[in-house]
Amino acid sequence: AKYPGILHNFTMDAYLPPEFDFNDGKSDKFPILIFCHGSGMEKGVGNQNMSLQRYFANQGYLVVDLMYGYTGWVRHTDTDANRKRGYDFPDTVQHAMNVTNFLWENKDEYHADLNNTYFVGESYGGWMAAVMTYGSKSDFFAGNYSTHVNVRGGIFFSGVHFWLELSVFLSGLPI
Repeated sequence: AKYPGILHNFTMDAYLPPEFDFNDGKSDKFPILIFCHGSGMEKGVGNQNMSLQRYFANQGYLVVDLMYGYTGWVRHTDTDANRKRGYDFPDTVQHAMNVTNFLWENKDEYHADLNNTYFVGESYGGWMAAVMTYGSKSDFFAGNYSTHVNVRGGIFFSGVHFWLELSVFLSGLPI
């Protein structure tokens, strides 16, 4: 990794079912959907349409839409002087995995059932979600996840793996 430690603070949005509030004292726990943003590792939670996250929260999930370090590969026209650029792939994965430690430490406040955790993403976020889902069982990522998390699966849509599978399909090779 380019940076062995995290140099910036990252934010996340979290959604609960409508009849619950954070730190409301209720003991209910919800399966977790951790959303990874797309847009080439660059734009962050500010480019998301939150209707999908709210939909899943209404279905009984704790939904976390997280932000992780930017690579700086893609340039947008915004002029935010405080852009968090320059991280590489292992850094961004570490940033995203750290949310599981946060959720464990705040499981009661967030109503988090870490035994039922799923990663979700679209576009580059789909690729990140796939890496984090499969990586949760890999020694390569050991120590980045909370030891209390059980990643059950992931939902990856419009990720780069989709285009790879499509190109293999179109070439006639078996998938």
